[in-house]
Amino acid sequence: MDKPSNSAITVKRLIENVKKAESRLDTVTLNSFQIAIKDLSTNMASNLITSLFGIFVSPKSATIVQTNALEVSKIVWKYCKAETKYDLGEKVDIYRNNLDEEKTKIAESFFEECDGLQYLSLNTRILQISTLCDELLSAHTGYNNFYNEPQYAKAIMNYIKVSEDIPEERIEKILNTFLSCRIGREVTYCHGVSPSAEGYYDEFFTILSKRQIIVMLQLLKNHLDSIYNGSGVRCANVATLLEIIKSPLLGERLNEIIDYMLTFYSKKILNKVYKDQGFKDLTKGILDW
Repeated sequence: MDKPSNSAITVKRLIENVKKAESRLDTVTLNSFQIAIKDLSTNMASNLITSLFGIFVSPKSATIVQTNALEVSKIVWKYCKAETKYDLGEKVDIYRNNLDEEKTKIAESFFEECDGLQYLSLNTRILQISTLCDELLSAHTGYNNFYNEPQYAKAIMNYIKVSEDIPEERIEKILNTFLSCRIGREVTYCHGVSPSAEGYYDEFFTILSKRQIIVMLQLLKNHLDSIYNGSGVRCANVATLLEIIKSPLLGERLNEIIDYMLTFYSKKILNKVYKDQGFKDLTKGILDW
């Protein structure tokens, strides 16, 4: 019989320690685990995260065992393979299809705590992000929006780390939601934008791909059409957005379009740029007219 490798022994020991601990693992113990975990191969780390996930979602696991499994999982997560993370994400769909609401909720919390919501299946991400967009827009148009918006903006950005994380099937809905909130309201207080949510909005627009920015510029027309004061707060916020998305990576044509729009802002008529024939000529073949 082959002797177990050192890595296999390490994984087995970690799992046993998680299962038998009767109190929350302290920082010293977790740090010692991290030293051992970072030396594991990606395959072994992936095996470990799979076992820990199983322990965490099991209804047979005591609360303290679940807590410790999660704490160790947060360490292991960055050392295991992306393929394994996606495999675990598919398990959430299985729980949902089996109508196991409690297990689905627990499994989703695992991904949230490990900062891995982007590894959930496309269908799950579409459902969750779409629902959060509805809640964010409702908060934006409702009472005390500056206070209520951040929780939803943050929750959405937990799913979106890079442009590829934005579901193609909901790109317009997500863009319109963030445009509405970042353009804000026509009030001078905090420039019309929730100060605690503004960072999440700016982060979102910063990571957009070239194609997504083209879609954004297409959608921006309706938002500008609703603005009547070219020297107001909302036009100023649109100009800020245009500065945020400017990048050499967009190419000369798109940057020329953005600069053209900023010229209109300097003239206090940014809200009229989409009606300008020169702008239509410049964007021909880029935007749909």
